[in-house]
Amino acid sequence: MRKVTHAFGPCIGVITLALSGVIGCGGGSSGHVMVGTTGSAGDSSGAAGSSTGAAGSQQTTGAAGSTGAAGNPTGAAGNPTGAAGSGAGAGSSGAAGSTGGSTGAAGAGSGGSTGAAGAGAAGTGGGDMGYTGPFTCTLVSGLLVTQEWFTAGFENDGVDGTTWEGKFQHYGYIDIWAQDPPAGFAWTAQVQSACTKNAMDPDRILFTAWSWEITDETKYIADVVQDIMQFKKNFPHIKRFELMTIVRCPGNKMCNPNAAVPPVMGTDHNAGQQDCYVAPYIDDALAKVAAMFPGFAYVAPKFESPTCENPVNGAHLYHENTAIAKTIATWFMSNP
Repeated sequence: MRKVTHAFGPCIGVITLALSGVIGCGGGSSGHVMVGTTGSAGDSSGAAGSSTGAAGSQQTTGAAGSTGAAGNPTGAAGNPTGAAGSGAGAGSSGAAGSTGGSTGAAGAGSGGSTGAAGAGAAGTGGGDMGYTGPFTCTLVSGLLVTQEWFTAGFENDGVDGTTWEGKFQHYGYIDIWAQDPPAGFAWTAQVQSACTKNAMDPDRILFTAWSWEITDETKYIADVVQDIMQFKKNFPHIKRFELMTIVRCPGNKMCNPNAAVPPVMGTDHNAGQQDCYVAPYIDDALAKVAAMFPGFAYVAPKFESPTCENPVNGAHLYHENTAIAKTIATWFMSNP
């Protein structure tokens, strides 16, 4: 295992993560499942549903829709991972449970109203988790605050340090990574703790897509999309791209009472105005970007710091980085 120590000057960006659960918003490793409501009963004389209702696609996270009342009970339910349609006689075809993948076809029935499908919040990429390894080299990239947890013991916390490396840049925000040098100065940062294989051609990227100043969701999306295109241009054999935010404050509450809310111009370069709070529009933007690259881009877990830094120093979580590094390493040990 290798432990990298490197520091740029005072930082502004911050990324600290405490694993809060499964990946959400269209890019996670697993979906949150909700069960569909029962379709209204059809007329008792409703025509029987076809006995050959198509099964839902083979997924692991879709929830089955509840069976509609009345009608012939032979209408086939969807596969357990795609939501079942309403039973025959329950009315028009029940919508299949969405798992982010193909829709499980419902057994058709005439009569009452359509049985609602079980909704499944699923990983981006059509419910397909895409390529999940093994990876020869994972590049962690982003801000100085990303570097802070990476160098706080991450490679000594259980992951295989020979297959992880870092590329960090002070002020390396999404608008910077989106450009070629010299404007895109983040690309000139040196690789740290290089992988023993394919160090200059990593097959997975873990990228902190962050800015305090860009508050327009459309602009945020456009810059992150361009970030991905830049990474693909520089590293043409990437098989998986994971989008992260900075590590969040505990419970994603604000830690810095002096933070600029909403952010103002200059916040990206003023640590005193920064905080580890992640606004909803940023999570929404990353989910939408991941959905634009199915089977390739995903949203990483929403890691949180165990406590606020005391005294507060913007979004920096110095004393908590050791615990944060352990949390993130534990996640990637289970999801290598």
